[in-house]
Amino acid sequence: MTHTERNRPIVEEFRANGGKVGGYFAGVPLLLLTTTGAQSGEPRTSPLAYQEDDHGRPVVFGTNAGADHDPQWYRNLVDNPRVTVEIGTSAYQAVAIPLRGEEHERLHARMAETSEAYAGYIERTDRTFPIVVLHRVDEDRRNAIGLELLRIHDDLRRALGDLLEAAAFGTAPTPGLMEQLRERCLTVCGDLESHHGKEEGVFPRIERHHPGVAPVLDELRRQHRVLAGMRAELEALYARTDMDPEDRREEISRLAEEIDAHFADEERRLIPVLDTVDPAVLLGRPA
Repeated sequence: MTHTERNRPIVEEFRANGGKVGGYFAGVPLLLLTTTGAQSGEPRTSPLAYQEDDHGRPVVFGTNAGADHDPQWYRNLVDNPRVTVEIGTSAYQAVAIPLRGEEHERLHARMAETSEAYAGYIERTDRTFPIVVLHRVDEDRRNAIGLELLRIHDDLRRALGDLLEAAAFGTAPTPGLMEQLRERCLTVCGDLESHHGKEEGVFPRIERHHPGVAPVLDELRRQHRVLAGMRAELEALYARTDMDPEDRREEISRLAEEIDAHFADEERRLIPVLDTVDPAVLLGRPA
């Protein structure tokens, strides 16, 4: 029997009875967490016991009944933090952000003191249980910062397309076409550098607000360093007068695909987090 099949009766009972179930979960604060399967891309719903943090946000614990590996729902949300939460008869979109450091230790200790089952799970494994806070997405806010990032990326994608168009000339490029290629290349490279410079300035503010996303931001920083090398490659391409035009076009196409892949990864990882952060925080102003 699969994990989904085991959960199905509990999920159905939860939804049929306004969030109340019997059996093992009777009397336990319970929510349904729907993640996106990291491999399948399909929705996966798990019934989970939860507590609330000091701000009233639901917190779930990746005990996996004391097994030596993290539960699949946790691995799913690490890949895609956008989730759906159901509590009682209410359902809403949220962003799942793992805790780290002192806050993780504090909630871990509190759960161990208040839950006999949790304390028993601790005894079964040396694994550190992930603890995840479910931040409700502000629907009014999500259409601001995240969409602005998408707009910037789309502008850069169009600029890359223009660069490819300018590179797609014949075997004997005219000086005018070479100048057009140079100008468009410099525009793309300058805009990329400006965009990522601004992002790097915002990242520390996001980390202070949500320490759990630090690994994601570290990976994006690594990608930015790789992209800096790609910008240098683009700048070198237009300067080479001895390069075959078709070879130049293929190289620019390759770089454009790699840059676009970075944009897609950044949108998947970063936009859900941006949706939970007050814009004033990202602009460096008091919230």
